[in-house]
Amino acid sequence: MQLDTMTLITLSLVRDPNITLSSLFMFKYILNLFLLQVSFGHYLFSLLRKP
Repeated sequence: MQLDTMTLITLSLVRDPNITLSSLFMFKYILNLFLLQVSFGHYLFSLLRKP
């Protein structure tokens, strides 16, 4: 799953002990929602462009 590698990259980049797991999961959740919205927007746009 690509989000797990993303989490590993984020954890390796951010060495701040103040960042908790819950905030990391919230970040992943928001990022997932954003990616879903973007892909859905592209899908609607491709539907609209079809004659």
